[in-house]
Amino acid sequence: MQKIVGAKIRRLREDIGLTQEELARAAGCSNEFISLLELGKRDPSLSTLTDISRFLKKDISYFLSKKENPFDVLLKKREYTVLRSILKEFQIYCRRYTELEEMSERSLQTAPLYTHLSAERMADQERRRMAPGRFLNGRLFDMLELHGLRICRQVYPKESKAAGVFVFLERRQAAFVSINAHLPLERQNMVAVHAYAHYLRDRLDGPIVDNLDIFIPEYLTLYPGREAYAQTFARHFLLPGHHVLDILDNDLRVKNPEMADIHYLRRLFSAPGDEVLQVLFETGRISKSSLQRMRRHFPHMLRNGREGAIPKNIDNAAEELLRPSIRYRSLCVSACRRKKIEREQLKEWLYGENPAPEIEENPVSDPEEGN
Repeated sequence: MQKIVGAKIRRLREDIGLTQEELARAAGCSNEFISLLELGKRDPSLSTLTDISRFLKKDISYFLSKKENPFDVLLKKREYTVLRSILKEFQIYCRRYTELEEMSERSLQTAPLYTHLSAERMADQERRRMAPGRFLNGRLFDMLELHGLRICRQVYPKESKAAGVFVFLERRQAAFVSINAHLPLERQNMVAVHAYAHYLRDRLDGPIVDNLDIFIPEYLTLYPGREAYAQTFARHFLLPGHHVLDILDNDLRVKNPEMADIHYLRRLFSAPGDEVLQVLFETGRISKSSLQRMRRHFPHMLRNGREGAIPKNIDNAAEELLRPSIRYRSLCVSACRRKKIEREQLKEWLYGENPAPEIEENPVSDPEEGN
């Protein structure tokens, strides 16, 4: 509870441009106390919290009330009826995941909560913090997971227009994202990093269902500002401008990239082609007319949730209804070996309703090993 109250105070303070010193003066306490309060290392008295809430123009209940379970919120909404089975399966996955972490005493550290950085600066800062190198091919999901965003991929109903679902369990301090496995892997990467931005910045605002429309610039403006922010973050995280330009100038040695170069960059960075085009436009390497012309080669979402010009089932994992992360599977196998769960329970937790193959003696490698 301390961390939640402190994070809310910090976010409100930074949103209105106050320093810790200014808030401390208004609340009649020391700078050190406000600093420790925001870090979740101090509990405010009721009178101090009342003074802070009055100064920040918030009802005190905002800091004290417990939020409704995010899945209860989602399952009540009529617009998510088509996702009910997905949400229930996702809820079970989240519960089992946190139980496995408790069994193994291997909880993930929660990332810092950002409130005042631009999307571009936050992307640069996170890349420096993670030190992933130039390319993220094959390592993106594991890397995001080790930094606090637990990931699973599910096959959404074809009539669903959702790209992913983000939830943050405040009591557990655990963030999760479900990604629509019908999407091409490049787009799944984008959804994952988009959700990571929500994790870093919006996790206290309740569950978020991201629709496929957020990847279409003309529709993105119809959504809350947090979606444009998360989309900008994802683009700059996956496709840092200086890395893209370095490839163009030193590897491809082209000043005016054409479609063959776009496809090369798309495969190299494992990012959607339309996002590559946007980065090239932002860095001045293609004109607006070229951007519009080249975009026609990357049709956006079709009614079945897949992108044109990219073969469906590009990700073979989509044939499974639930695709747990490598870390989750490793925790399952570890719990079974330590007699925390039974072997039959292991099959159920690993494969859900899918046909359960025989469990291999040598499980998948743990992404946490060597970190």
